[in-house]
Amino acid sequence: MLGTAFGLRKIYISLFHERKKILSDKPKKPLLIGVAKFDILKELRHQLEAPKPFYFIDKWFAVEIQENPKTGANKQVGEINLKLRIEWNPMLNHQIVQAICGFNGANYIPTEIFDPKELNGNQCGVDLLIKKGLDLPPSDLSGLSDPYCIFNFGKSKTEYRTQTCPNTLYPLWRERFKLIGSIEEFKKLELVFMDYDTVTKDDVLGSIKLKFWKLLGENLRQNQSVYIFKKDFDHIKKTDTRKVVGQIHGKVSMIIAIQIPLNFDYNEWAQIVGIQPRFYEPSLEVPQGKWGLIFNVRRAIGIPSTDLNGFSDAYCVIHIGTENLKTKIQFKTLNPIWKESFTFIDDPKELKKIYIDIYDRDKFSKDDRVGDVKIPFADLVSAHPPRNGCSVTFFKEWFQIFDKEKKEHGKILIWFRLEMN
Repeated sequence: MLGTAFGLRKIYISLFHERKKILSDKPKKPLLIGVAKFDILKELRHQLEAPKPFYFIDKWFAVEIQENPKTGANKQVGEINLKLRIEWNPMLNHQIVQAICGFNGANYIPTEIFDPKELNGNQCGVDLLIKKGLDLPPSDLSGLSDPYCIFNFGKSKTEYRTQTCPNTLYPLWRERFKLIGSIEEFKKLELVFMDYDTVTKDDVLGSIKLKFWKLLGENLRQNQSVYIFKKDFDHIKKTDTRKVVGQIHGKVSMIIAIQIPLNFDYNEWAQIVGIQPRFYEPSLEVPQGKWGLIFNVRRAIGIPSTDLNGFSDAYCVIHIGTENLKTKIQFKTLNPIWKESFTFIDDPKELKKIYIDIYDRDKFSKDDRVGDVKIPFADLVSAHPPRNGCSVTFFKEWFQIFDKEKKEHGKILIWFRLEMN
C-alpha cells in the first residue's frame, strides 16, 4: 500500500461476515462485524530515535461496533492482530520523518497534499473527509434515519455522494473527496444530508454550508500553502417544506485540507479570506536583538455600560513599554468592533506585559473608565513559539475584562503577530 503521510494518518479496517444465499437467487448483503481503526504515524513515534531503512509494527487493535444508533456509543467486540512493515522514501530526511509523526511533540504541516501538476495557475485544492454524524434528526417511524450526504461542485455541478448508513442517527461515513477548482468555486459549498427511503422520495434532513475562505481567514500564514482543519460543524435541520432553515440539530465531524497556490500574494489572499492585508506584511525589518509586534485589537463582548441609554461609547488605550496608543471610538454599543492594528519595535523586556484600559467617551465630563485588561505577553510567546525555525509567529487570544470593582465583566479579542530577530 502506497500513500502520503497525510493519507496514512488514519486507517480503518472493516470486518464482515459473508452470508450464504438460502432458497433465493439474490445475494445477501455482508453483515458488518466491527471496525478497527489505528494511526500509523502515532504507532511509529516511539521507534524514531534513530533512522532505519524500515520499521515494524506488531500489535493487537480493538474491533468496535456501534452499540446504540441513537447515542452513538461503541462496543468492543474483539481484537485483530496486525503486522505492518513501513518504509519511507529514502530521499526523505530523518528529522522530517520525526516531525511528520510528531516525535517528541513536534508538529508538522505538509507542504502539499495535491501534486503541483494537478493544480493549474490559480487553482486551489480541497481534500474533504466526511467522517461521521452526531445526533442527526430522525426521519423514519422507527425514530432513526438512513442518512447520506450529497453535494455538487464546480462549474459542471458534478454530483458527489457518500454511502448510506442504515438505521442510525450517528452515521460513520469516513469518505474522502478531492476537489480542484478556482477561488470562486470554493467560496461556498453546501452539503445536503438526506434520509434514504426505498418506496417514497428521499427526505431532506438538513444541510451544512462550508465557507472555505472564512475557515482559512484567521489562520493565513506566510510561506504556508496547506492548511488542515479538524472540526465538528453544526447541522442545520430542515424545518420548512421548501428549504433548509431553522435550528441546529446535530453535528457532522470533518477533516478539511485546503491547498492554495504555492507562490500566492499574501496581501491579495488576505483580502480574499476577509482579513486586514496590513496584518500580514512579509517583514517589519526588525533590527538585531529587537522584537517587532503588530498588535491588533479586534473586538470586545459584554463590556459594562456607563451611559443612561444602557450602552457605552467605547475606546481602548494600549500601554506597551513607554507608549500609550488609542483606538477609535465605537458609539452606543456593549460589543464594540475596532479591528485596529498598532506596530511596536522594541527590546523583548519592554514587551513582557501589556495593559489595556477601556473607556467610555463623554462629551461634557471626564471619560469613564469601563474596565482594564492585563496581558502576560511573555507567557503567551512561550506558549506559541515560531514553527520550524521561522522568525514570525501569529496567535490570537480572548482576555477577561475587569470592571471598577475588579469583577469579570466581558472579554476582548486580540491578535498578535510577532517577529523576532
